[in-house]
Amino acid sequence: MNLMKIASILLVSIMSLSVTSAYVECISDTTVLAKADYSEETYENLTYRQYDEYIAVTGCDDSAESVKIPDNINGVPVTEIGDNAFLEHKNLNDVEIPDTIKKIGDFSFRECTSLKSIIIPESVESIGWFAFYGCSKLEDITFPDKLVRISDHAFAGTAWYRSKPEGLIYIGKMAYYYKGYPERYCSLKIADGTLGLADGAFYFCSDIKEVTVPESVEVIDSTAFYLCANLEKLTILNPECGIFDEPSTICNEFMAACYYGGVICGYENSTAQEYAEKYGYMFESLGESPSNTESETLYGDANCDGEISVADATLILQYIGNSDKYNLSEQGRKNADIVGGNDGISSVDALAIQMIDAGMSIDLFKSE
Repeated sequence: MNLMKIASILLVSIMSLSVTSAYVECISDTTVLAKADYSEETYENLTYRQYDEYIAVTGCDDSAESVKIPDNINGVPVTEIGDNAFLEHKNLNDVEIPDTIKKIGDFSFRECTSLKSIIIPESVESIGWFAFYGCSKLEDITFPDKLVRISDHAFAGTAWYRSKPEGLIYIGKMAYYYKGYPERYCSLKIADGTLGLADGAFYFCSDIKEVTVPESVEVIDSTAFYLCANLEKLTILNPECGIFDEPSTICNEFMAACYYGGVICGYENSTAQEYAEKYGYMFESLGESPSNTESETLYGDANCDGEISVADATLILQYIGNSDKYNLSEQGRKNADIVGGNDGISSVDALAIQMIDAGMSIDLFKSE
């Protein structure tokens, strides 16, 4: 990793920790009492906090080599692995996480240098800051498909991360981090089906000029496009995409404040428009949202022009050959998948559309 990038990351981390420390010092006594609405308990080699409706694992015996986190204790579900829970447990080489866990906290497994593999269950929705940072032998990780939030540096310093080639790294359906540097002034299209952009996904990618975020993306997290110095155009195709509400989420530079001189493109009355207008960024409208104009499924109408023709079949074949260049809208993909009962778009769908255009009946082919 470039020294300038490392220095910048360290600076932001230090600033974040300073702000956090200042915040903690300013918490009133009444707030602290409210947060202490739990009991501290132990279970085998684990310590945990029991709240009214859930349990968070908070610690573990330092000598433990193998840990099986229970899915419940006395009937109360275990849903969190708390901040620092297994921090620097250097003997730990095996952890079993139950499918009740929804959150893995900040620094939770940091510097567990004997840990070689881990299965993160489908129930996990978020992974915190530096969660597995410095787990130097961790090379085999099973990720959930529906994970939508991964915080900064969650897997930095792992064998898994080191093994990845340069470029955009995906975790399940999350765009996790751009390793290395893109080509100078390049344009990027994030893969269709991606659910979110992780915290710092394109942090300090100064050479990116244009990025298209597909409509499948539900979350653009904190500092996703922070310090992208040459970013001129960011297109966000999901009108309801959750964009982290800080100017640092999208910016070219930071001096006294965050600055973005490019344009954010999105649909009318979208979250992209709301974000751009809130922070004084330039917004370019893509018109009415497809969710308002293409709500009815017309099987075969891949280009959503209200007709079924050879043009739809051609677009499907182009999409299959190069989806980066020939894109289908979400409604277009629904319309195009007319064969096999929602089994995905294929050349068979294109053939079926040609049969329709030729006046043949293919009712039996339509998705159920």
